[in-house]
Amino acid sequence: MPPTLPPQARRQYRRPQIPTILILVLLMSGAAFAQVCEPELRAAVRTERTLKENATALARVVVESVEPALPRGREAHAALTDPDARWLYERRFLPGGWSDSEPLTAQEWEALLNTLQAPYKVEPRALSGNIDVETLVAEAGQTLEDISDALRPLALIATSRGNRSKVELAGVTWNWTPWPRLLLFNPESLEDAQGDIDQVLTHLGTCAWHPKAYVSTNANTASNYYLGSSDATATILATDLSPTGSVVPKELEEAVLTFQAEQLAGASVAAIGFEGSGPSVGQLTSLLFSAKTSVGLFDLFYYLALP
Repeated sequence: MPPTLPPQARRQYRRPQIPTILILVLLMSGAAFAQVCEPELRAAVRTERTLKENATALARVVVESVEPALPRGREAHAALTDPDARWLYERRFLPGGWSDSEPLTAQEWEALLNTLQAPYKVEPRALSGNIDVETLVAEAGQTLEDISDALRPLALIATSRGNRSKVELAGVTWNWTPWPRLLLFNPESLEDAQGDIDQVLTHLGTCAWHPKAYVSTNANTASNYYLGSSDATATILATDLSPTGSVVPKELEEAVLTFQAEQLAGASVAAIGFEGSGPSVGQLTSLLFSAKTSVGLFDLFYYLALP
């Protein structure tokens, strides 16, 4: 609202008038420059590739930008020669009937983007119908933004009892995805954050997302939450270096949670799965009441929901 002015001055007060069409142009151009993961998307495009190969390369960037340390869901398809198409197929992100020997059609591009969005319950937006490279980059970016908006990452940050500025466990509960799991990030990458929650959150995630909701506690409480049940077992499902993992021996489970285990050497992020009865309601409530958190008990179920 403009400031209150005396009548004689009020006649001289005018808001600068900008044509509506110019506003729309500015907003659209601004959105294009601020596209999520735009450098990564543009780097995927190669002039020596076919349009279809560029399409699968862009789709792979979308998936990798959303899903760090994604396990492989099935074996490679022998008929696929395009490595990005194979990669998508192995993770169940390639539409049925895809052939990398045929030219790309608008219908196939739409099916590919719809397959990327489906696991996250994203309603596909209408596409232009064009399949030139610039359109593919723009529509892949829009798809990535829509998926990112649907994600529900909840950070679990655990610090040392003796030094609250030292992060020992940096995890993200990653349930609203096709493969629910815990994402563990290497705490060594958080040394500059010095345990500051806001700084830690900016270090967790990818170019497409960073968690805003968090639970912060000490490392002992966090470990007990995940491994406190007698039948609980942990599995390294994948890391950013390898799509396959292994069952964690009981004596190494704590070392895995704090990223000290040899199996995680060189990795930046690991996907951890848990089997067994899992945390009880009492353990969950105890965690919340003994922790600093940005979410309430009932809000927590939003982040723990499965798609």
